[in-house]
Amino acid sequence: MLRTPFHQDKPYFLVDGGEVAVAWIPVDRVDRQNGAMGYVRGSHRTGETYIPSDFVTGTGTFPEFGGLSFKGLERLPEVNPDSPEVLYFDASPGDVIVHHWATLHGSTGNQSANRIRRAASVRYALDGCRFFNRPSSPEPFRRTVGLEDGARLESSPRFPVVWPRQA
Repeated sequence: MLRTPFHQDKPYFLVDGGEVAVAWIPVDRVDRQNGAMGYVRGSHRTGETYIPSDFVTGTGTFPEFGGLSFKGLERLPEVNPDSPEVLYFDASPGDVIVHHWATLHGSTGNQSANRIRRAASVRYALDGCRFFNRPSSPEPFRRTVGLEDGARLESSPRFPVVWPRQA
């Protein structure tokens, strides 16, 4: 029933130096009643990267421990989920909603007594992206990737090439 708070994906990802597209793929029919995703129009164009949400606590952010650092990042300004700048999309199994990794987004939460909401998310790092052990990323496996900052992503099996560049 709890809504997913508005957030960006960028501060979580171990990538920098390029653009990342996120594909959100529902397994169930999704609408505002059971957790439709809402996107803040044009929010990816601000150039800001915000402190990542923890999705759980009242403060809304992870504590800075275990090497986490939010230095240089701003706290996300409050987003009115009913603002006309927030666009919600109904989706069905087989649909794919793609957004830029810096887009502010969140869901309405499941208010249905008898419907579930499941989805998968796939990330696509475009040419120019490199590994970056982002200090704001709470990724629990960030120290197990085996790449140094600046390394090409495809040098790790964790980042498979989906569309190889033509020779």
